[in-house]
Amino acid sequence: MVNIRHGVATDTGNLRQQNEDAVVATDRLIAVADGMGGHNAGEVASALAIAKLQERSTTPITKVGELVDLVSEINAAIYREATTTSGQRGMGTTLTAAALVLDDPIPHVLIANVGDSRTYLLRGDELRQITVDHSYVQELVHEGVLTAEEARQHPRRNIVTRALGIDANVMVDSWTVPVIPGDRFLLCSDGLVDEVSVDEVKTLLRQSRDPKKVAQSLVAKAKASGGRDNITAAIFDVLGVEAIEPTEKESNNRKKAFALVAGLAALAIFSVLSLWGVAARGGYSVSFDGEGADSVLVIRKGTNWLWIKPTIEESTDISRDDVLPALETEIDREPTFQSFDEASAYVESIAEVTNG
Repeated sequence: MVNIRHGVATDTGNLRQQNEDAVVATDRLIAVADGMGGHNAGEVASALAIAKLQERSTTPITKVGELVDLVSEINAAIYREATTTSGQRGMGTTLTAAALVLDDPIPHVLIANVGDSRTYLLRGDELRQITVDHSYVQELVHEGVLTAEEARQHPRRNIVTRALGIDANVMVDSWTVPVIPGDRFLLCSDGLVDEVSVDEVKTLLRQSRDPKKVAQSLVAKAKASGGRDNITAAIFDVLGVEAIEPTEKESNNRKKAFALVAGLAALAIFSVLSLWGVAARGGYSVSFDGEGADSVLVIRKGTNWLWIKPTIEESTDISRDDVLPALETEIDREPTFQSFDEASAYVESIAEVTNG
């Protein structure tokens, strides 16, 4: 099991009269909603979306379908409010949400997105945008008409093609992302990324271990760069299990164990070759069987060591082409597991992404 820590910051910006962004951050659920600036009562729509998420945050969400269903229910609630209250007609909101499933054998994050608020993952030196904007300029980028940088400055950059509350039903994009200690996620409204380049976001994300300080720095940078819209940043870090300080008795036992190991060093050296041979046949890994786009995901038993080669224990029908680029690199590192069940659970999490 892993732990998380989170921090948020939000600001009206330099030009808006009120903040139509809303945010929630708990140990189970992180989300950012951006009320539709061109519609009536956008702040009501975003607040309603976050309130519904807060109500559910006390109950774990463990499947991506549960998160998608919840976002669909929120859409229906906003739509009902917008169509029955005259002062709120036409209101809507974007939403990007992350549900954390950290007590599984393979910890992972469930992502749902509607609109142009975004979720990013910083893993090592690589910053990946997990979500895809539902916006007019994103369609132009997809068609090759605009570059991503040109889209940031386009006069119609704030026109969204999908939002909560506009129609009775909405299509929700979703992802399942396995996580490792050291991962840092950023959820933000477009008021941040319209003002701060991806390279600047990456630099600021790496400047401090404190997620709240980083969120504040990102918002401050967006304000200093123009602050033409409301700005919200929510960050959560994936941490390893915290070490527990040993008791005095445990420390003494460790000293005795060390002395015993030192006395048996010669025997250990003799034994280690045999143990390595056994170890090489144990353990499991997940990888692609081959290099091409049609290579399939497999579970292997054992590791490469001298004359011993791993064997394929199970093949899947998931090809390299089916896997998101954000996960392909991770699989190419051939993650290892102590048991077949853990490896199988990891493959299932990948399957949820390809089937989602």
